Amino acid sequence: MAKLEDIKSEKDLPRDKNNASHHYIPQFYLEGFSRNNKLAVWNRLDGSVRISTPRNSACQHGFNTIELADGNKTSLYEDIFEKFETLAEPLIENMRCIFPCNPYGKQKYDISNYMSLQEVRTPLHRKRVEMQADMLYKMELRKELSNRDKILKFYRDGGTEPTEEQIQQTIDFVKNPHAVDILLNKGHVLQMSIESAFEISKYFFLRNWTILIFDKPSLIIGDAPILEIADPEAGFLYGHGLAGAKELIIPLSSTILLVMAKPKEYLNPLIMKGTYQVAEITNRNQLENCLSEAYGDPEILSRYKNFKLGPRKLMGFSNTAIDPNFLGHYNKPPKKQRPQR
Repeated sequence: MAKLEDIKSEKDLPRDKNNASHHYIPQFYLEGFSRNNKLAVWNRLDGSVRISTPRNSACQHGFNTIELADGNKTSLYEDIFEKFETLAEPLIENMRCIFPCNPYGKQKYDISNYMSLQEVRTPLHRKRVEMQADMLYKMELRKELSNRDKILKFYRDGGTEPTEEQIQQTIDFVKNPHAVDILLNKGHVLQMSIESAFEISKYFFLRNWTILIFDKPSLIIGDAPILEIADPEAGFLYGHGLAGAKELIIPLSSTILLVMAKPKEYLNPLIMKGTYQVAEITNRNQLENCLSEAYGDPEILSRYKNFKLGPRKLMGFSNTAIDPNFLGHYNKPPKKQRPQR
């Protein structure tokens, strides 16, 4: 699949977007869930619902801006996200029309790359990567600072002679590293996320895709929109992300739902009618899976006003997303017939 170095060329040098709001769900995508440019925003903690617009939703100021060693800022990673949005937007619009088409070949490849980047660009994934990087960094430091001699060497290699207070603080850190907050390099976290995205895009591309069409606006979307439905037959991979998921459930608009089944299974037909029950399960899962917000048609999202959920655990599935019978019956892909002689 695509690699990060493929897009680091002069023509991809970032424009000045450092002081702008960066969307972690693109505007064009949110427009598929709005009505007359109005988008309702549900808050996970207090259950409140407010009215906004796609432009002012699912975004944070300078979310993907990083500061370089010389003090300058760059929006390189925001440009990378936009590049793949540009490729995927017309293809996703084709899947959201009255007569949607199920993509294949290069189109499926481009959408898979976009979906993998969507998976890693959310605040939920950012916090997960920061937590994992923090844990790994602290584990390495504990090894490096395991005794007084190593602590002295650590400081002296850095050109300073530690005081007794600094030595004691370091010993306390080794005993309880999680009591200390370490400021991680944002650029390092973003690069880790994007590089991992190009590794996981195969888990989208190699699946069999089915489009569910609803006859009226029925679906909402959370700030972590890709639902992973766990597969009880996945063995040691059960409950472990994209590789072990039975299905990936992705709302494309308020009337179109994309289901990605395991490579050796498919729903029949590949374009089918969505039901009220599927919409309700999907919407509840979007609420459960989000970090802080969900978005949708004001009429649909108003049903969940005052519905409160506690803080989202950073690791693991949401409570209701583990459903191996989400859509029911699957077929095995037909075996290829040998030509008759």
